[in-house]
Amino acid sequence: MKLRLLAVAAVVALQLSAQTDAAKPARVLLQSGVYQLTEVNLSALSKPLAGESRQRVVRVFAFARPLTELEWANWSARGAVNHGYLPLNAYLVEIPVNATQAWNYAAQLPLRGAAPFTGAMKLSSTLASGSFPDYAWVGSEVELVVVPLATASSAALTANLDRIGTVVATAAHGISVRINPSDLQRVAALPEVQFVQPKEAPGEPENLIGTKNHRATAIRVPFPGGRNYRGTGVVVGHGDDGDIEPHVDFKGRITANLSGHSQGDHGDHVAGTIMGAGNIDPDGEGQAPCASLVYYSYPGNLNSVDAHYTTYGVRVTASSYSNGCRYPVYRCIRHQWCRSAWWGGYTPRFCGNRGDVGDWIYIVAHHSLSDGDYRKLRIS
Repeated sequence: MKLRLLAVAAVVALQLSAQTDAAKPARVLLQSGVYQLTEVNLSALSKPLAGESRQRVVRVFAFARPLTELEWANWSARGAVNHGYLPLNAYLVEIPVNATQAWNYAAQLPLRGAAPFTGAMKLSSTLASGSFPDYAWVGSEVELVVVPLATASSAALTANLDRIGTVVATAAHGISVRINPSDLQRVAALPEVQFVQPKEAPGEPENLIGTKNHRATAIRVPFPGGRNYRGTGVVVGHGDDGDIEPHVDFKGRITANLSGHSQGDHGDHVAGTIMGAGNIDPDGEGQAPCASLVYYSYPGNLNSVDAHYTTYGVRVTASSYSNGCRYPVYRCIRHQWCRSAWWGGYTPRFCGNRGDVGDWIYIVAHHSLSDGDYRKLRIS
């Protein structure tokens, strides 16, 4: 009887919690802040605002629950484009203004609220606070990374950015532009833009004094009954501070050395941690003494993840520079890595188009501040 009463009480509590959540205004949690989504009139949402495209509009939709793959397939077939999930139960969606079927289908979904995708919503937490990090300043200008919407013309966005400032580079994770700080809102207001952040922080070598503390006791137990994983057949991509010295512990297992001139011995140290054989000193054996290495000057290892997955069979990418991992917010370069590892060139799973690759890719970044930051990401 007591258990039955407890079960009934739990159900009632869950129902009351759900009712309380339903009573709250729909909201979306972004780096720039928490926004309430109060508009439910789809006719009003379909009308372009000043500065928006006359053909297509981008809106933030919040629902009572995550949409199913079937719902996304049906909505996409009517012209809606999903630019990604946003917490809580929200999505960034692009819809043609005159796509009547898409707007009508939205009315059939469990919509709680929506809002236009404004310039303020597109800013990183740093920019939203009104500050620019020291490394982003170039004279009297600041350098930003601007991420276009997947459906936007990069050429058109580049031209628009050149009218505001000076485009200095393009990369997989965004377009780099230098602007007067007072022009930030003009950049964010461009309809082709999805996200704006300061330029990426410069990479710095870490783990200079670290020892073998990265879960070695879990994966490298050589005793009876232990896992004793030795990395046989695994190819690791490692980017560091230039060329590494020939060493008997590496002999025959450097698949390719694509690095430049040596800038120090940090790369030698990390290569030993990864795959040193321990021939001279068994206590110096690395984490995977039977693995092979493709070696780069940083950040070649990160920029080559996709291409060298096929060319060299790289399945693990190691970086001691930890670029982006120390920051408590999601940054453009981290998004690039996640796209490379999770989606592998395919569209996201929730769009109903699953990839056919089933391998695991690891992106590993070790810190001097902790015992490691390991991200295991699944393709498919």
